[in-house]
Amino acid sequence: MNQYVRGKSGVYITFAKTYCSCQAHYYEVVCKSEAPYCKHQLAARLALALKRCPVTVVPDTAIAQFLLDS
Repeated sequence: MNQYVRGKSGVYITFAKTYCSCQAHYYEVVCKSEAPYCKHQLAARLALALKRCPVTVVPDTAIAQFLLDS
């Protein structure tokens, strides 16, 4: 399941355990392996655990457009 997480610099798409579209995820998690997750992934996981995130079905075309725009 993917989630949108609002951060200071915008909205990021996350797969809570594997991916976030923020720069910190790429730099600190992927390149440097300094952290297992970025803060957006942690927020997404916490929201899921606390059942505090609304579920919205988003068509694949909307996700593709979001990725093209980011």
